[in-house]
Amino acid sequence: MGYSSELGNELLRENIAHMLSQYRGIPVQADEILITRGSQMALYLTALSLIQPGDVVLIENPGYAPAWQVLRQAGAQLIPIPVDDEGIQIEAVESVCRRTSVKALLTTPQHQFPTTVTLKADRRMALLELSHQYGFTIIEDDYDHEFHYGTKVPLPLASFAHGGPILYISSLSKLIAPAVRIGFVTGPPAFIQAAATLRSIIDRQGDNVLEQAVAELMQAGEIQKHARRALNVYRQRHAQTHQFLQQYLADAVTYRVPEGGLAYWIRFNQSRNIPELTKQLQQQGVSVIDTDAFSYEGAGLNALRIGFASLTSPEMEQVLQVLQKTL
Repeated sequence: MGYSSELGNELLRENIAHMLSQYRGIPVQADEILITRGSQMALYLTALSLIQPGDVVLIENPGYAPAWQVLRQAGAQLIPIPVDDEGIQIEAVESVCRRTSVKALLTTPQHQFPTTVTLKADRRMALLELSHQYGFTIIEDDYDHEFHYGTKVPLPLASFAHGGPILYISSLSKLIAPAVRIGFVTGPPAFIQAAATLRSIIDRQGDNVLEQAVAELMQAGEIQKHARRALNVYRQRHAQTHQFLQQYLADAVTYRVPEGGLAYWIRFNQSRNIPELTKQLQQQGVSVIDTDAFSYEGAGLNALRIGFASLTSPEMEQVLQVLQKTL
């Protein structure tokens, strides 16, 4: 009930270090982890600790707009890099690196946001090589690592030691519940201490009671059991969504079945007014995000991100029936 370390609850950091070492291939110690109130706070502290005004930071396009806001707040000059069906385009990254000094690259390689694409192995290795060659830091946002449905879960970029510096951000919010605001960032001890010092200026410490409770659940194996149960549920909903998309929208959309994550990225075969479409769906009780917000230039993406995690099979069927009717 008293003050704790600005790094976060020690028992929680020890359990997260064990989880990262055992299940994600990241050999990390408890003092190399900073606990935050969600991954957005982790990114904010990372950006302000790493970036100086005017530094060039590469971002994925389409991508996560709130992350761009954080980087701009730190004074970064953002350069968007296109994403295709195999992830971030390595040739475009290298082209920028040849022209200018790059400080960092923000990426979501496990399940790219918003397209859900898993970065292919050859591109992972190439990105690590570019980081080493040109000296930029990779900021890896691994926001839903547990939910991968293939036989082999790709290891994070941070599990490979031969590249340049990698700052690894993740969260327990997707695994447990959005209201459980526990994220974390790992990196070299000097960086973690700098980020922790910054954090102590704006927030003396996290929720020590919540962090202790989650740490004890992890130590008892309950979080791991929950993760396995959740994975089975999401695997079923992932398959059912594919089935309903084929049943109701096969002629209207094009998509790839995602290897993991909690959503489908569907592209419309005909040009659609996405802001108007999202408004019409909202009026019928279906809430989706206007995906034009994911485009760095604000250009229309002619696509929707269909989240399936919180929907039962009948609810998802109803959603896609409403979408079919609206189209």
